[in-house]
Amino acid sequence: MSKRYAEPELTSAQIHELIDLARKTDESLSTLDGSNQAMYLLRTFNMADRVYGLWPDSAQPSGYAYGIMKGKLGSAAMRRVAKNAEISVTAVFQEGEDHADLTGEVYGGLESCADDHPEAYAQAFNFWINIVPANFEATKARIRGYILG
Repeated sequence: MSKRYAEPELTSAQIHELIDLARKTDESLSTLDGSNQAMYLLRTFNMADRVYGLWPDSAQPSGYAYGIMKGKLGSAAMRRVAKNAEISVTAVFQEGEDHADLTGEVYGGLESCADDHPEAYAQAFNFWINIVPANFEATKARIRGYILG
C-alpha cells in the first residue's frame, strides 16, 4: 500500500511570493549560458528543501499554475526536514507542466543515485545539462534528434 499525501493549496500571497522568487532566479539565469544555467539550477535545487515550478496559465488568478518539482510531502527531502518546522523554498519558471514534471524527474534521478550508482548519476547529470535549462520546444527537438539521429 502506498501512502498518499495531500499538498495544501497555496494562498494568493504565497503564489505571488513564488512568482517573485522565480523572477529572481530567472534574472540570474538570463546572464548565463546553457551549461552554466544548468549548474546554477542544480545548486538552486540542492540548496532548497522544496522547489516549485511555475508556468503561464491564463485560467489562474495569478496568471501562473504551479507544481512541486522537489520536496513533495512524503518525499525523501521532506522526511529529512520533518522535525524542522521551517523549510527552504524556491521557485523556477518552466515552459509548462510537462517541463516542470521532466525537470523534477531528472533531478529526482540525480538525487536518488548520486552515491550508490555513479554510472546512473553520470547519465542523469548529462540529461540535466542537456535538458533542464533549455526552452522546452528546443529540448523536445534535441531529444528527437538524439533518438532519430
